[in-house]
Amino acid sequence: MFKKHIILILIIILTSIIPTEASFSPKPETPITPETWIPQPGDRLLVETDINMGHLIKEDGTRLTFAVATGQRRYVAYLGMYYYAATPKQEWVAKESSTQPDRFTFGEEGLFIRMFVDGKRTRYGIHTIANADDIFARESQERYASMGCTLVTQEILDIIEETFKVNGGELHVLTI
Repeated sequence: MFKKHIILILIIILTSIIPTEASFSPKPETPITPETWIPQPGDRLLVETDINMGHLIKEDGTRLTFAVATGQRRYVAYLGMYYYAATPKQEWVAKESSTQPDRFTFGEEGLFIRMFVDGKRTRYGIHTIANADDIFARESQERYASMGCTLVTQEILDIIEETFKVNGGELHVLTI
């Protein structure tokens, strides 16, 4: 599995820096936007915590890029725990979705997609938050706003939820 993630990262890097025939074409490329993205089996999620950007990536390397907010880079006291809240960098599998009653922490719909590591449930997940507009109006280096989870806008969360469903209730996630 690690090998697949390395290949995925290399695809992102190479498609970003190596010119292709299409990049020299006078025809403008069709931009991939949330409106044009269609979730498919095999799609994965890559979260770059250092720049607070997320990428849904297809097996052919096509990607939808969007802003995320990740964990605060400091110690926090939250839900009876004291811990360093930066989002851990590792491989995950999102395997559970639920509706949370706390509509501030989990946004208007309360959707929380929980992530697992080595088959074990963690406290980390993907969700939105009530003040998402304020958070996503900030520059990337000012979006360390969660208690460790990956925060996205409602529009992106809807796409991630659909991707999760299309993949049989699982989504492979890599945070780097």
